[in-house]
Amino acid sequence: MTDRETTQVKSGAWRRGGEVGVQVGAMGCNDSGSSRRARPVPPRVAGSPFEVPLPVVEGEWVLLSDSLERAARDFGKVEYRRPAVVLLPASTEDICVAIRFARAHGIAVAARGDAHSAGGQMLVEGGMVIDMTQLCRVHELTPERIVVDAGISWRALLERTLALGSTPPVLTDWVDVTVGGTLSMGGLGFSSFWRGTQMDHVLELEVITGTGERVVCSPSVRPDLFDGVRGTHGQMALIVRATIPLEPAPETISVTQAAYGDADLLMKDLRGALTARHADYVHALATPRTMEALTTRLNSSEPMCVDEARAVDALSSDGGAWVYQLELATPVVSGQRGRDAIEMSPGALPGLRDTWEMPFRDFVLRIPPLIAEEARRGAAPHPELILWVPDQATQPLLVDAFEELDPVEDIGEGPVLIFALRKSVVTAPFYALPEVGDLCFFFGLLRRAEPGTEARVRELRQDNERRYQAALEYGAGRYVCDTPPTERSEAEKFWPRHYGSSWGEMCERKRSHDPASLFRSTWGAYVAVEASR
Repeated sequence: MTDRETTQVKSGAWRRGGEVGVQVGAMGCNDSGSSRRARPVPPRVAGSPFEVPLPVVEGEWVLLSDSLERAARDFGKVEYRRPAVVLLPASTEDICVAIRFARAHGIAVAARGDAHSAGGQMLVEGGMVIDMTQLCRVHELTPERIVVDAGISWRALLERTLALGSTPPVLTDWVDVTVGGTLSMGGLGFSSFWRGTQMDHVLELEVITGTGERVVCSPSVRPDLFDGVRGTHGQMALIVRATIPLEPAPETISVTQAAYGDADLLMKDLRGALTARHADYVHALATPRTMEALTTRLNSSEPMCVDEARAVDALSSDGGAWVYQLELATPVVSGQRGRDAIEMSPGALPGLRDTWEMPFRDFVLRIPPLIAEEARRGAAPHPELILWVPDQATQPLLVDAFEELDPVEDIGEGPVLIFALRKSVVTAPFYALPEVGDLCFFFGLLRRAEPGTEARVRELRQDNERRYQAALEYGAGRYVCDTPPTERSEAEKFWPRHYGSSWGEMCERKRSHDPASLFRSTWGAYVAVEASR
């Protein structure tokens, strides 16, 4: 917020330069938890986006056009839903006040963190967006646990825990997302095959329901809410605080990266690494077949120590349009060299494997290719498709897909991300995974629309749905931080099918915790539709 965009009133709104803004008692924080002082009360009070004045809060009500425009988009930039107002809360009580106000006047509400989703999961047309990043304090920290506001980023959390030599059990590859956001969506990382999701490593949550009630919940206290808010997109209640366990952080990581020219060989070595547990962190990436892709460390601009002549040979051979990189990483124990994963990659391209050591801190704070690409090439729409592919369906749905996908024409040179998960290590009951088998693979087509026109976005989304429908025949699922259908007739069919046998119970719990259906940025909208029939 700029000084031009904020001022303070007891209720209502202020006007300046033809725009409208509202604030009450400005106080927020940055990642370090610093606060800012309230500004003086202006002499004029006017207007409200609704038929009644906005309630008094400690924080800020914002109605400025540029702020509302920012809140109308997410990272995916394929959906546009402009809210009527944005709340910058100074406390959880502000959120309680806002939700009780919204319930009294039938106003839709969505919580917004880093907004890293691709399909409008935290957008709400004509309603209220709560900017959770304003609540970002660390309330308690020991080597064994940390208590934080939901709006803090994992990066800021790590800065505090690593100073004590501790780390959360599971980390996402992009740590600038918020704690509340990943707990609400899933929270997956390259150790998830063994450790599960971030949702599976929570000791206690504080949430605010659709009635404006603040509730503390855990596996033993109000488990209905604890289970109901993990992985359900903030559609039952909003997570505002979390207690997360910590464990000793390694000082150093040993990393091996191997390049492949064949997706089938890549998957064989990936499975082998998982079966033998040769590494604690395992993932693969597919990108256009270039010299840079063959010779650069993942999530980095640093070169690998490889035979460049072999890379030239690989580029000149008839190996298709793709190159595949497998990364295996494991902690170095007591200063000893980590396990040499090169020997676990017999299918890799000769001379294009490398092993090195790096500080654990540098490893977990790396910038993933999708984010680096956005910074390098500029912002663009990302109509993504992320499938959970059952192990027995990887050949038709994953390996064979590369035969028909072009990295430029179909993906826009965006990466394709692959890693594994076992359903048996996921404890959040409403997190939808394939019903077939235990092992499944995250297959993320992290598409970039080039050109970024509505027509191109529509074309890619239609292709996403075609691929998804075909994948359903093999028992595949979907990770819906991507771009699920939003056209009403399609979406009303999609969500019950996505959640399957859990759908009925989810609807019942939502009606219990959010009786007025305030939260309706994703599947919650269709529970509201059902309730109105």
